[in-house]
Amino acid sequence: MSSAYDFKKEEDVKTFIKNLGIEYRYGCYRENNPEACHLLGDYLESVEKKSEQASELYKKNCDENNYGHSCRKYGAYLIKGEKIDNPAQLALSTEYSSKGCDLGRLDSCVLAGRCGIKLIENKDKSAPESAYSKYIDYLVKSCEVEHSKQEEGCFALGSFYLNMLNFKKAVDPLLRACEMENPYACANLSVMYRKGNGVVPSPELEEKYKVRAKEIWKDMSKERPRTKFQEGLETS
Repeated sequence: MSSAYDFKKEEDVKTFIKNLGIEYRYGCYRENNPEACHLLGDYLESVEKKSEQASELYKKNCDENNYGHSCRKYGAYLIKGEKIDNPAQLALSTEYSSKGCDLGRLDSCVLAGRCGIKLIENKDKSAPESAYSKYIDYLVKSCEVEHSKQEEGCFALGSFYLNMLNFKKAVDPLLRACEMENPYACANLSVMYRKGNGVVPSPELEEKYKVRAKEIWKDMSKERPRTKFQEGLETS
C-alpha cells in the first residue's frame, strides 16, 4: 500500500481507510491469511460498524485457521452485554477463549479463566477451590508468564482467592496486578494490610497501597482511550 498520504487532509485519511479495507479483504479472502482475516474483523467492527459480520469472521478464523486472537474476540462477543447471563453462551465463550489460550493468547487465558469460574459459580456457589483448578491454571498462566502484561488476569486470580478466603494465595497475584497499575488490586492490598488478611498487619504498607491506588485512579481519569487499529482492537 502506498504511503503517500497526507494525514492532515481529510480526503487522504478517507482514502487510506478505504484502501486498508481493500487490503485486508484481499489478504483474507484471496490469500487466506489468518492475520489479515483478523484485521478485517477489526475493520468491520470499528470502521464499518458491522459487529455481526465481524463476529462471524472471528469465529471462522478461529475454527478454520486456529488464530488465537480471533478465538478470544469471538469468545468475548459471545458474552457481550446480557449474554453473559445465558449459560449456553457462557459455556461457548469458555470453549473458544480456552482454545485461544491454548494457542498462546494470554488475554484469551484471562477470559477463559474468568468465564470458566463464573460457569462453575452459576452451577454451585459452594463448590470447593479444587473444582476450579482448570480455570485457575488459565489465570495463573496469564499472570505468571515472564513479561506478561495481563494485569486483569492477575487481579482476577487474586480476587478469586479472596472470595475463597485464601488470603495468602491472593497476595502475590494482587501485588503483580498492582505493580501493573490495577488500582483495585492496590486498594485490596491496602485493606489486607490493615486487617492482616494473609499478611502481617502494617499501617505503612496499608497507606502505601492506598496512596498508590489513588494515584493510578487519578492517572486513569486523565487518559483517553485510544485504539491501535493496526494491532487489532482489544476491547470486547
